[in-house]
Amino acid sequence: MQWISYFFARAIVAGFWLIPFSVLYKISNGLAFLLYKVIGYRAGVVEENLRRCFPEKSAAEIKNLAYKSYLNLSDITLETIKSLSTPVPEIVRRYKVCNPEILEKYFDEGRTVIICGTHYNNWEWGVLTINLAFRAQTFGINSPLTNKLVDNFINKKRVRGGMELVPKPTTFEHIEANLHRPGAYLILGDQSPSNRKRIHWVNFLGVETACASGADFISKKYNFPVFYLEIQRVKRGYYELHFSELFMEPRQAGEGEVTQKLMENLEKAVRRQPENWLWSHRRWKIKREDLVSV
Repeated sequence: MQWISYFFARAIVAGFWLIPFSVLYKISNGLAFLLYKVIGYRAGVVEENLRRCFPEKSAAEIKNLAYKSYLNLSDITLETIKSLSTPVPEIVRRYKVCNPEILEKYFDEGRTVIICGTHYNNWEWGVLTINLAFRAQTFGINSPLTNKLVDNFINKKRVRGGMELVPKPTTFEHIEANLHRPGAYLILGDQSPSNRKRIHWVNFLGVETACASGADFISKKYNFPVFYLEIQRVKRGYYELHFSELFMEPRQAGEGEVTQKLMENLEKAVRRQPENWLWSHRRWKIKREDLVSV
């Protein structure tokens, strides 16, 4: 079965090489319509999440936002597959890193930093491009796929820009081995943390929310400066990346303060353009009362 999945993945990637971006977005329009209007893929989850976070919006506004969120979902999905066969310079042209100099001064001091990203807009193209914007090496904390054949195939395509992917279970081992040189660890995470014994609770979009604490814990352990990465869609198929400082001396931050600041930045982005977040995830499935005995 793993070999079947592997050859299927290769065939899909090869097929997308033949599809120009102009056609890709026509396919994306159809996919979004199919998912929302025909299949109803997680439509209830999407609309429930939107109503919870935007109670002031009418039913018609929620429906409109929901449909736009499916366009975002289909765009990101197809863009991700397309990028696996697209030359890196073409992705770089479409994915502009606007202010890398804000991190470079820390690299010049020999320091390692953490870049906190979230699942807002197209984060996947960052794996291909961000390393090219810096003089220092970038590392992406990665959750490996169960199918090792597919995982190896896809990751070889993803790291053509030079980023090194670090399997999540080996994160601390990797950091310890690389403390001698400057670099940047890219950590993506907003909600539904896998480690339920190490959760930070924040008020996010008016809802008590369980958040992953990895960036918080790592930054304090090693006093790595923390930056927030915001990805803005300029137009369809084109993005800009902007970095901003969260905590430059995280050991001075309070418990959970790094996580809180990260989510505050994400909330501002989501409130500006809610359709660019993935509302199809069950983002509030973890409740505090369910973890009393954990």
